[in-house]
Amino acid sequence: MWEKMGHPALRLLRGIALGTLVAAPAAGDEPKGGSPSAPLSISSRIAQPQIPQNQKIVIAIEVTIVRRFTMESIELNRDRTQIQLTDLTTGVKANLSGIDYIRLHPGALGAGPMAIGREVTVEAGEHWISELKLSDYSPPLKPGRYRIQISYRYGETEAQKVVSNPVELSIVKS
Repeated sequence: MWEKMGHPALRLLRGIALGTLVAAPAAGDEPKGGSPSAPLSISSRIAQPQIPQNQKIVIAIEVTIVRRFTMESIELNRDRTQIQLTDLTTGVKANLSGIDYIRLHPGALGAGPMAIGREVTVEAGEHWISELKLSDYSPPLKPGRYRIQISYRYGETEAQKVVSNPVELSIVKS
């Protein structure tokens, strides 16, 4: 019965179970400040925490749609997805986006199913895992320890975004 009503405790537990930092509110809930509810939640994970230097880094992003909306893909868009990369040794942070993808892949604005900026309407209850390849956004990382956190802006303002849990990894010399 509470599940149908979208009871806040159940939504919080569902968010914790998914490993997300942002609990997915039910459609129609309005957080304080009057901004719209997040239509999705995301969480991230990495298959292996220690990666040889020249191996590709793939981040799995689990996406759960809470209410119907139109979105760009999480793994490839112009500026809705931000990848915050922190070098844990030096503390240096870099924010990567589709702009960095375009710099590394000129001509990526073309047509086709992987064209940057392609939109799709998704329905409440949809759930999938996308793979984000860090090498699509950044030159290879040097050996060291890193933290990666993904955010996705679903609306027009910076306040309208969801943030994943951080994942940490070590790049080791091959």
